[in-house]
Amino acid sequence: MKAAVPFHRGIAAKALGVLTLIVTVVSLVSGYYSLVGARALLTEQLTERGLVLARSLAVNAGYGVYTEDTITLNQLLDSVTAEPDVLFAVITSADGTDLARRSRRGGDALLVAMRDRFPAGDVEQAQAEQVGDEGFLLLSTPVKTREFVLTDQEESFLISFLDVGFSPDERLEMTREEHQILRGHVHLGLSTADIGDGMGEVTGKVAALSVVVILAGIAVSALLVRLMVRPLLRVTHVTTQVAGGNLSAKVDVRGQDELALLGHAFNQMTEALKGRDAQIRRSQERLANANKELADLNSHLEDRVAQRTMELREKSEALEKTNRELVLATERKSRFMANLAHELRTPLNSVIGFSEALRDGLLGPLPDRQLKYVNNIVTSGRHILDMSGGILDLSKIEAGTVAVRLESLDVAQALEEIVTITEPQWAARGLSLVADVADLDRDRACLADRGKFKQVLYNLVSNAIKFSPEGGVLRMSARTDGDHFELRVSDSGPGVPEHHREDVFEEFRQLSDGERAGGSGLGLSITRKLVELHGGTIWVEETPGGGATFVVRLPENPPPPPGAV
Repeated sequence: MKAAVPFHRGIAAKALGVLTLIVTVVSLVSGYYSLVGARALLTEQLTERGLVLARSLAVNAGYGVYTEDTITLNQLLDSVTAEPDVLFAVITSADGTDLARRSRRGGDALLVAMRDRFPAGDVEQAQAEQVGDEGFLLLSTPVKTREFVLTDQEESFLISFLDVGFSPDERLEMTREEHQILRGHVHLGLSTADIGDGMGEVTGKVAALSVVVILAGIAVSALLVRLMVRPLLRVTHVTTQVAGGNLSAKVDVRGQDELALLGHAFNQMTEALKGRDAQIRRSQERLANANKELADLNSHLEDRVAQRTMELREKSEALEKTNRELVLATERKSRFMANLAHELRTPLNSVIGFSEALRDGLLGPLPDRQLKYVNNIVTSGRHILDMSGGILDLSKIEAGTVAVRLESLDVAQALEEIVTITEPQWAARGLSLVADVADLDRDRACLADRGKFKQVLYNLVSNAIKFSPEGGVLRMSARTDGDHFELRVSDSGPGVPEHHREDVFEEFRQLSDGERAGGSGLGLSITRKLVELHGGTIWVEETPGGGATFVVRLPENPPPPPGAV
């Protein structure tokens, strides 16, 4: 097993190591940025000196470039290349032709290599270059002359460089226009060797200073660590005594710093430990008594658990049996209702057919009283036929035997078809039906079962017709909302109270307006189940100005429902 490091040595070594690392890193980073700054400063100084030299040469060479006096230009270059760090100097005309050039220490090779990098136009440039082992600065500045046009009342004079040949009074009487004209360029190559020499000296000084700072930081860190560890050693000694059971041991607190606060906190902890020790003893006594009582209870616990387990098993079995019976009863109810509805439709159709024949006078005219009875028979028969159809649809949905055939559906076209199909119903009661598809994206199709989609709209419109007063307005709209289609059917009837808005979707549930009551009470229930088969939702809202609005929200691409084909 690895031996533990003594407390005071471990803490001191870690703290000293961390502080030394911090001091070293800070010193190295500071030294690095000092060297970077020194190089930048030396480069800037060399660049500024080179630009001053190039600008001075450009000013002095202006007349020589203008007159192409190569002798004068070469004399100027001789004075420039006398500088120890000038590798080459070139004066060119505006079209790049060399008028004069001088080089030293292999400057010809550099001049040839840099020829294609000489800037053209009225630009001044300074850039660092490297050819082989030779580093240098390439400095370029334009050579320009001034041209004056002096105009008096009779003729014009063109004078370059200096407006000589006229007295001051004559010049004052003339109008002067000044132009700057590019005559050529001055290109200088300055060696950066002095920068390297300067950086060597700076590097030595920075390194010496960094070593001094690191050593001083280590010494100060060691002193700080020693001052911090001593109080910790005193706390450690008292901690050892407390661990041995001496809760009366106290830390000798000195000063008001954080370590003194630690000593105060430790002394408070030992006082708290004394109180906790007494509480533990009392708790142990109470625990012993409780264990004795628990042992007595455990002797009867197994029997009680077994009894409760048996009772729960019996209740669970009874519940499962009840659930199976409920499922079976529901299935039987659905089959019975489906069979009943199916068996009723054939005789009902016969009764309705004969009644309509009597009503229409196909079997001879009837007295008014008998005609009234026949109309009642037709109305009641159709009501029972609708109810049987609703029961049949509902039983199929509950049994999961409804086939859903998903296909791309034009929502706007479906609304137009519903308007046409229901026109006899709403027109007979003096109603008007308005279809609005202004907010519908006609380029997008809804994936739905065409027949069941239209059945949903038909049921909602029929419900709106039933509860709207004569002369009212029905509204049907469709809009695109993200990846959903939202359909709305509004009536102008009495509306649906908020506390009954879920009740209207229950089977065989009707909310009468006090004047009319009709229907099977299954239409809205079937409508909700058809909407849910498409992965959608339906709810009812209050129509502004009165009435109810049924809202259907269908996904553009619903998940395949059970029975989808």
